[in-house]
Amino acid sequence: MSGLAHGERFYPNKGDFTNPLNPKFQKKFLDPFLLLPLDSLLKRVFLTLMKKTFGLLLSSLLACHSLFAEKPLAFGWIDEPGKHVDLKLGKRPLARYVYERMIPEDRQRTYKPFHHIYQSDGEGFLTKGPGGKFTHHRGIYYGFSKCSFTDKEGKKHRVDTWHCKGAYQTHEKFIRSHADSKSAGHTVEIAWRLDDGSVFALETRT
Repeated sequence: MSGLAHGERFYPNKGDFTNPLNPKFQKKFLDPFLLLPLDSLLKRVFLTLMKKTFGLLLSSLLACHSLFAEKPLAFGWIDEPGKHVDLKLGKRPLARYVYERMIPEDRQRTYKPFHHIYQSDGEGFLTKGPGGKFTHHRGIYYGFSKCSFTDKEGKKHRVDTWHCKGAYQTHEKFIRSHADSKSAGHTVEIAWRLDDGSVFALETRT
């Protein structure tokens, strides 16, 4: 550009060049027009018009850039109440927490909450859901095939929260949840229940 020192670059949003009406800006960019072979009055008119026109043009360009500039991607939770909640980065799904309440008529499908992981392209799951050869294997979950405890009446129990035999798990509540441009996470409360519905343990899962 005319008027810049050798090796110097022009940044419209930095330093003294932010405002086209700044004297330093005028000196480097507009004053050379004074060398045109015009009389004094025409020189002043021309210079004034150049200052105003360039200022309006630059302001418009900066406003358009700000309007259409891409916003940084951020994590977010999208909930389908009573069913599941998806973790997304922008529009791309990353994980799903399945927390549908246990339905006695559909026990095998609903007897434990778990986390699914999406494939890298966001199309379908990398992890397994209900069904198949080992239906109790699904996503990321927590349980034990051998659990024993004594209830408040002194009765001893042995149950299986891995295969969900004699017991099952239910999502109780979301304790906390966060998502921003850097990270995301949540903590939930899960009840471990006997088949009669009574709770024998509470789990905090993060």
